[in-house]
Amino acid sequence: MSTSSAPVRLEFPGLLLPGLNGPRGMIRERSWKGTKARRQELELLVRTLGRPRLLETPAWMVYERRHTGVPMDWVNAAASLKHLEDAVVAAGYLPDDSPTHVLGLEVRQRRVRHLPERGSILTLVPESSSATCPTCSRPVVP
Repeated sequence: MSTSSAPVRLEFPGLLLPGLNGPRGMIRERSWKGTKARRQELELLVRTLGRPRLLETPAWMVYERRHTGVPMDWVNAAASLKHLEDAVVAAGYLPDDSPTHVLGLEVRQRRVRHLPERGSILTLVPESSSATCPTCSRPVVP
């Protein structure tokens, strides 16, 4: 598999991942079986997006959570990415999610007006890329 230095944008319409708390929260996952099932479900979802291309690493992760209600606190919003990050690795976009391959994480939350606009977007930006934010045109990485 060849590597790519272009950013990869993975969009998941309608997918709002639970944080640590709440009835479906990750703290409530008391068994490996439940955690494994959620990760496998997300991996299948990631694989339906098409054939992955392994990114040049290290790379930055930009996670945007589009919601219609109250935003999560920042720690919960960041934690909600964990299973999706593991699925992205399992699907072959990144070799690993360690600090060797993932330089950092930027979490954004944006309120949208309509339910069909809800969802999650994960953008993987290789360090060698000079990508800019599609919304505000500023550099994605610091």
